[in-house]
Amino acid sequence: MALEAWDERIEHLDKLSPQSRISELVWGVLAGNVFDWGAEAVAKLLDGPGSFGFQEARDSLQSRPWLVDGLEEWEKRMRGVPHRCATIFVDNSGKLD
Repeated sequence: MALEAWDERIEHLDKLSPQSRISELVWGVLAGNVFDWGAEAVAKLLDGPGSFGFQEARDSLQSRPWLVDGLEEWEKRMRGVPHRCATIFVDNSGKLD
């Protein structure tokens, strides 16, 4: 499902201003985390009536301010000296049977 949405998501991000893109990346990480609710719960949403994809996950997020909300500080840091490396952590939401 993620690969099917890839092109559309990248095109959307490319159209944004650098400032908006930083914020949207954070919202995207949070929306992606919706799929960590549990494999069974997500499978029911994906297989159920209607559609549930990335945009629906994004739309289900709580509005800001969040309980822990350091978005402005992170955005400020991202506008600073470019980073020379990045670490990406990958997590799945369940096991394959």
